[in-house]
Amino acid sequence: MEVLKRGLMLLMVFIVLQRGEGQLSENFYRNTCPNLEFIVRQEVSIKFSQTFVTIPATLRLFFHDCFVEGCDASVMISSPNGDAEKDSADNLSLAGDGFDTVIKAKQAVERQCPGIVSCADILALAARDVVVLAGGPSWEVELGRRDGLRSQASSVAGNLPEPGFNLAQLNTIFARNNLTQFDMISLSGAHTVGFSHCNRFANRLYSFSSSSPVDPTLDSNYAQQLMQACPRNVDPSIAINMDPETPRSFDNVYYQNLVSGKGLFTSDQVLFSDQASQPTVNDFARNPGNFNGAFITAMRKLGRVGVKTGNEGQIRIDCTREVNEKFVKDLSVMGRDLGESSTSTTTQMLTLCNLRTSSLYDCLWRIVKIGSWRSWLDSLSGVNGLRICELRSSSVSMAAAVPVIMTLCS
Repeated sequence: MEVLKRGLMLLMVFIVLQRGEGQLSENFYRNTCPNLEFIVRQEVSIKFSQTFVTIPATLRLFFHDCFVEGCDASVMISSPNGDAEKDSADNLSLAGDGFDTVIKAKQAVERQCPGIVSCADILALAARDVVVLAGGPSWEVELGRRDGLRSQASSVAGNLPEPGFNLAQLNTIFARNNLTQFDMISLSGAHTVGFSHCNRFANRLYSFSSSSPVDPTLDSNYAQQLMQACPRNVDPSIAINMDPETPRSFDNVYYQNLVSGKGLFTSDQVLFSDQASQPTVNDFARNPGNFNGAFITAMRKLGRVGVKTGNEGQIRIDCTREVNEKFVKDLSVMGRDLGESSTSTTTQMLTLCNLRTSSLYDCLWRIVKIGSWRSWLDSLSGVNGLRICELRSSSVSMAAAVPVIMTLCS
């Protein structure tokens, strides 16, 4: 019993460290995962060496995550019913390489800092790292986000900017996320390494208006290039670089393109054609340092949108794993069934696991780490009607505990 109490105290200390002060901090993992940024940077670099798509895919994934439910990695969750955020029509074009980048980085982090770092923080770090790999600026990423508990396709519509938006529409949707017009123009610069499928801008080439099939704000030579790359009835899988000049470099050429009438989307070109935003575009086109500084500030602001901290959310072990709501309910029932005699030990342990994990495997894995797993599992065997995991501590060695729990309790 004394061993279990000591284990409980260690777990509580761990959770306090994990919880922080409910605020993001650049040094959030300084004591709990000091090599985090190196690990993520290494994995992102490996993925980048395999395909350049890693750059725009990861950056776009971060934007799409933050604009729906906040920066909580809810876009990463896979649903067997096809009804998670990633399954929405607006997210079907998210490249798989972005997801794979985060998944690989998370797996590497888990090997060294198990159960500590959120998928949301790993995505935020990876977004910074891909910008740097493409030759863009670096910045300190604020950390301490927790992973979201909700991911629904129905939440996406109306929360992401559309390629046909005008300036007022862009400002409205960014303002919902506490981002200004200046921030919006700065973040649009990420299109310097982006790509798009033809159907997202085909109307500008073939059906812009009754008087002009081609959008008159398009440079005529650029319009011809786009028509050659995207003829009518083109293969929907064909994708076009959003920056026709330096598509593999994170630079300010995107804004120079806008000045020249080479913005791919209406929502790109309007930043120059609208007099209210044109001065900022001209400034960024002439001064790369001004753009880089503004982009850094905007990315840090974006990273604070709708974050979950403290008691909110959870730390997912698998970024794609659906939240196990049944587990949460089972823990509550187990706590009640254990009775008053166990309140000071097992029930408290269950409650803490409930707050911090998304699966029974995750909860038991943490107990294994603090060395009190045998006593804790023994207490579970007395729970009437709730044989969640057929595991006998007397027959499992410490070394074999983790894979056994993973197999039987995940």
